[in-house]
Amino acid sequence: MPVPTPTPPRSRRLVVGAVAALTALVAATGGLAATAPVATAASTTATTTDDGLAATAPVATVDVPASPVGEFSAAMCPGATHHDPRWSGPDYYTDLTLVSGERLEAYNAGQLVPLYDVDGTADASSHPPLCAVRYDAATDRPVSEWSFCTDALLNTCNNLLPGGVLAEGDVPIPFPTLVSPQRLNEQQLAAVDTMIRDGYTSPLGLTGRADGSVSERLTLQSMVWCVTDGVNCDMFGLDHEEITWLADMGREWVDVTATNPTVLAGQEISWDLRTTAFGSPIAISSDVPVRVCEESAGHAELTTDGVLVIHDAPTYPAEVRLCADAVADEGSVMLTARGGGDGTSYHQSDVTSTPLGEDCQIYATWELAPFKDSETVTVSSEPSEPSEPSEPSEPSEPPADEPTDEPADEPTADAPGDGSSTGSSTGTSTSGATTEGEPSTASVPSSADGARESQKPGRLATTGTALGTAVGAAALLVVGGTVVLLLRSGRLTPTDSD
Repeated sequence: MPVPTPTPPRSRRLVVGAVAALTALVAATGGLAATAPVATAASTTATTTDDGLAATAPVATVDVPASPVGEFSAAMCPGATHHDPRWSGPDYYTDLTLVSGERLEAYNAGQLVPLYDVDGTADASSHPPLCAVRYDAATDRPVSEWSFCTDALLNTCNNLLPGGVLAEGDVPIPFPTLVSPQRLNEQQLAAVDTMIRDGYTSPLGLTGRADGSVSERLTLQSMVWCVTDGVNCDMFGLDHEEITWLADMGREWVDVTATNPTVLAGQEISWDLRTTAFGSPIAISSDVPVRVCEESAGHAELTTDGVLVIHDAPTYPAEVRLCADAVADEGSVMLTARGGGDGTSYHQSDVTSTPLGEDCQIYATWELAPFKDSETVTVSSEPSEPSEPSEPSEPSEPPADEPTDEPADEPTADAPGDGSSTGSSTGTSTSGATTEGEPSTASVPSSADGARESQKPGRLATTGTALGTAVGAAALLVVGGTVVLLLRSGRLTPTDSD
């Protein structure tokens, strides 16, 4: 369709202005310190990794339906909205869950289709995150998920024009396509994964959730901006250490270690597998038939087609021992464990061919990410030579058979092996309500493997949980409603955010 005469695009400061309003409201309502200034896009001090490596997240393969589908109504994203998106659209497109016109063309092309914003509407004042639908090849059906923006200074790009046309203001724009978020490093990407997947309760007691209330979703979006842009981290108590912990939590990994790296021909072979993938299928492949060892039989099952599923592990990470029968010939025997999907996807509308002078948001949509590790056992006809005992460095050290007062080194709770990769654990989505209500329940595995692990349930947002303090709960209620009202009524202008 012809491009209409554009109006000046919304200021990029609109989103930052909303964050500033959020900060002021929380500080005024809850008495929390809000001393961090609104940062620029380059302010990533709180999230830069020690090695400063740039993100290497690959762009996932585009999945498209085997044959084009007809118009359909997408499922609503989980959680409550102030407006029912099935009735809150403009007169020419009342049902915002309807995928028709250019929306349908984009869906059949494998693109992300924004449906409505955090509040259940779709107009020039839309505020992220956005509920969006995409085609999922694994299930061969559409999947609706909340997509969180990863740059606090870019346009939201969620206005709906006649015919299902996506626009920024009144300027038509392409639907979001897969991109690689080069601006973010691996730690930032992993921390965002954790927040979107599990929700997060900050050290100061503020809770953000994708599948909760509008205010909780707005809070989670602001927490994401802390990770990606360094915006208002002090308001949540998010520092480098906490973000590093979030990044570690976001990585679903598997670590395979040979119980005995070298065995004699005719001896049984075994591997110890540690993983944070509870309930997710892990594909096991090996040069020899493998089974779950007797000591792990009650906690895991290995199917005949080589799929390992951990049902009830007493530790976190889970520990499973896999066994293979004796091998008569010399050589090497490798076992490989892998799982996950394509990884969290990132989408952005390309506006280079439009009159717009500012880019659209890059949106993060959570998906299961891949993980893999391997270990080789050497089968030999000769016994391995014993290692030479090391000489004590100091004459005063006691012999090895005498007790000492030194505590034994404890293993690290969740450090992946060399073959692990950044990822996320499996999540589920349910249809959302259109009014504020109780979110659905979920659980976080408890930890029995180190002090840091024991903090996991206290940091991630447990479903149905209110804020850590009554003050935090009151703050969220005021924050969510007020920010949305400011945006909707036009009282929050670019001038206000200065």
